Amino acid sequence: KGKGKGDGDHKRSREGDEAATHPPKRRKAGFRDHARVSEEEVGISQRLFPEYERFEGALKSRWSDFIVNEITREKEVVHLTDVEVPDQWKKAQFQEKKDAVITDEGLAMEKLRALTLPEDYDGFTAFYALVQQYEASGDERL
Repeated sequence: KGKGKGDGDHKRSREGDEAATHPPKRRKAGFRDHARVSEEEVGISQRLFPEYERFEGALKSRWSDFIVNEITREKEVVHLTDVEVPDQWKKAQFQEKKDAVITDEGLAMEKLRALTLPEDYDGFTAFYALVQQYEASGDERL
């Protein structure tokens, strides 16, 4: 095969001219021949109501097939203009996480034991003890 484009699988012209060849038609990236897709190919193995007649249609596969616009009651298209999370929501989330912290050391160690392999537990508990000493000392250096 040469350096040219294509896969080298060219069709001969109908006139029988051995020298004239036509490269195979190229498709756009992401294009799919929807008319030839079967239900089995897309994962449909059973039907809820098999007695109903099957229907045919184009299956959606490109991201652009799924674009929808939110419309207000005044029939205006909604546009996202701000992606920032409001400060009050951030604070509420932080407080929930802070409240969820386990304060009972015995319960914390029990949960740690459940999450670790037996051979790793001693190492984790030693590390936990060092963290506790560090926090109790008030030393901010590492």
